Amino acid sequence: MNNLLTTSAILIATTAATTASAQSASGDWYTSVFAGASISSDLGFSESGYHPVPGNYTFEYGIEMETGYILGVTAGKRVMSNVRVEVELSYAKYVAGDFVVSVTSDNLPDYSGSYGDVDGEMETTYLLGNVWYEVEGVSSNTNIQPYIGGGLGGFIVKADGEEADGFAYQLGAGAMIGVGAGAIDVGYRFKGTGEFDMFNETIDPLTSSSFQAAYVVNF
Repeated sequence: MNNLLTTSAILIATTAATTASAQSASGDWYTSVFAGASISSDLGFSESGYHPVPGNYTFEYGIEMETGYILGVTAGKRVMSNVRVEVELSYAKYVAGDFVVSVTSDNLPDYSGSYGDVDGEMETTYLLGNVWYEVEGVSSNTNIQPYIGGGLGGFIVKADGEEADGFAYQLGAGAMIGVGAGAIDVGYRFKGTGEFDMFNETIDPLTSSSFQAAYVVNF
């Protein structure tokens, strides 16, 4: 928890400092709420060793996650004509699926099998500082503004009564579609984490792909 809070505080402070120092910025602040579908990687870990029969081997254990959902809010500011900085808080939830095991070794054929559904859920919360670059000249419709970018921050994951936290990042792209004084933001986000400790194991990095839509209010 301390790692997450420290990382997030640094990123929020950096974002605020960038915003405050942009003297030539247009001064356009905005906030948004978003929701979408999210696909997560397995919650898993691996272990390697030696066995007299197969020789060197690697076991990979994982709990597959069903397609879930993501909800979130952002607050940001345009600091240049085509650059926005923002802080994002988001929450994703997934229901556990099959428990899978894969084995690779020197002397035996690779094996992979599924051992039925696992009861439970995984919840992931992200706090990120993002920078978005609006790509000019891509769309002939002046009411549609494509963008690309990403962010850094921290995450907290909860599963089966246990909790862990650490470093997180995201990459994304999308398009802002002007609607009155605001906009509809349709986008894709790829989020990732570092390794973390849970269930007395070192868990592999989590990744997720989210397809989301947001309503943006300028002020």
